[in-house]
This record gives sequence, C-alpha cells and structure tokens, in this order.
Amino acid sequence: MAQKIKSKIVRRKNSSRKQRKKNTKNPRTWKQRFFIFVVIIFIGCVGYIFLCSNLLNVHQFDIRGTNRADKNQIINVIESDIDGQVIACLKKKNYFFVNKHKIIEDILKDNRIKNVNITKQFPDKIIIDIQEYDDVAIWCKSMAMKSCFVLNGEIAEREITMEDPVVVENKHFVIVDETHQDISIGDHVMTEEYLNKIETLSKELVYVLDVKIGQPFRVASRGSHEVQFMTDEGWYIIIDLSHDLDEVFDIARLFVKKVELPSRRSDLEYVDMRFSEKIFYKMKDGVEQSIKDEQELKSEVEDKKENE
Repeated sequence: MAQKIKSKIVRRKNSSRKQRKKNTKNPRTWKQRFFIFVVIIFIGCVGYIFLCSNLLNVHQFDIRGTNRADKNQIINVIESDIDGQVIACLKKKNYFFVNKHKIIEDILKDNRIKNVNITKQFPDKIIIDIQEYDDVAIWCKSMAMKSCFVLNGEIAEREITMEDPVVVENKHFVIVDETHQDISIGDHVMTEEYLNKIETLSKELVYVLDVKIGQPFRVASRGSHEVQFMTDEGWYIIIDLSHDLDEVFDIARLFVKKVELPSRRSDLEYVDMRFSEKIFYKMKDGVEQSIKDEQELKSEVEDKKENE
C-alpha cells in the first residue's frame, strides 16, 4: 500500500512540473516571434534601400589621366555597360553590382589606352584612372618585323602585326633581336629601365649629333645592355645602356667637338660609345680609330660638368 501512495505522489510532482513548463514557455515564444518579425521587416527595408532604391545607383564618373582619349566617349561606354537590370528591381548601376571587369574590358577597346583602374566610392561614384600609351614599345625577332609583340613594361603582352591599330594609332618604337630568338606571351625581354633609355636616346641623340635616328633599333639579344641606332646618313651608333644617360650625351657631344669628319658624314661607318674612357669610330674605307685616352676623356667630361 505504501508503495502505491509513493507512486501517486511522484506522478503528481511530474504533472505539476510539466504544467509549470507550459506556463513559462508560452510568453517566451511570443516574444521570440515578435522579435523575428521585427528583424525580417528591418532586413527587408534595408535590403530594398540597398538593392532596389535609387540611392545607391552610380551616376557620378570621375575620369582621370586622359590626354588623347575622349572623356565623354569613356562615360558613354560606362553608361552603356551599367544600363539595364540584373533581375527584378535590381539594376546593373547599383553600387554593389557594378561590373568593373566588363567596364575595363570595354574601355580598353580604345587602342590609345594602355591600362584602366576603377575604384568605387560609396554611395554613387566610381573613379576611373586611365593610363594612355606614350610611345608603344614593340619587340620583333627579325628585321622583317613579321613576328612582333607589344611590350607592357618588360613583358611581351600580345602578338601583333605592324598594321595592328595599337601600332597605327600610337607613337611607337621597334626593337629587333639580332639573335632571332623565339618569344612567347608573358616572356621578359628587357628591363623597363633599358626600354625607357632606348626611347629617350632615340629622341635626344637627334639633337646632340644633329642627325635623324631611324627604326628599328637593334639589340644583340634578349636582356642585352647594348643597342644600335641607325642614322639616316647610313652610319650607326653603339651604346651601352648600363651607363648613365647624361654620361652618354656628354660623350656624344665630345665626339662631335673633337672629331673632324669629312664633309659627307655618310662616309662614316659607326661610332662606338660603349666605353666611357674611349670613343671608337670607323670610316667605311679606313680602320677603326679612337679618341682620348681614359684620363683625358674623364677629365674633359668632369670639366664640362663643373662648368655647368
């Protein structure tokens, strides 16, 4: 009998516990549901503002770095790319969905433009930094100039012909590898420093030596620091690109000053300026000659620099 009473008491306790749980659980569930409802409404409003309203539609375009390229034409390209909808109320011009890669790809169809960088500025602006070609560097494996590459920095970016719009529509200079070595896209051919020196020398030697420089320019091999410039008078100049440009120009001026050439400089075969201590030159019907020993030439160059 005692065992049955004890069993009843235990059941009553369990029943009262369940009742208390039910009574305490209902208010908490109601609050949770209300909170979830408020959160959903908030997320929906924020989502609409950020995705479907006009507040985040890009309509300001800051074009920087253009010289020859037309800003209005670039803006037209951008507006065409961001026109339309992604889905439903979501527009392509929404700040978060502007396709920078597509815009860059379309802007680069202008062969005067070398690189494009786009930065988004919250909430409705994009900044477009344009890098135009100055002088396009072109690397060819032979004088026939049939296998040529546009260089981006020191890297062969893509294969072209000399009729390619990037060549026709831009100033350019051509370098020929005398070893005729095959190259592929992505290969390093010459340091950017040397390429810049070749470009500068081809322009400045015209005034220093009072002669026109013709293209293409020739290098001994890929990575070489020696370059040859052919003049319109039929003679060529050999220069070591590892030397400072000011030093090269000083040596060229000394050559003009010290060497008495025939009235027709076309009788000259070459001028070798690779060595700072001596300048070598050769007439077509003679032997190679040099001017100045090491000490005299250095002294002359130093005196010239001091006077300046």
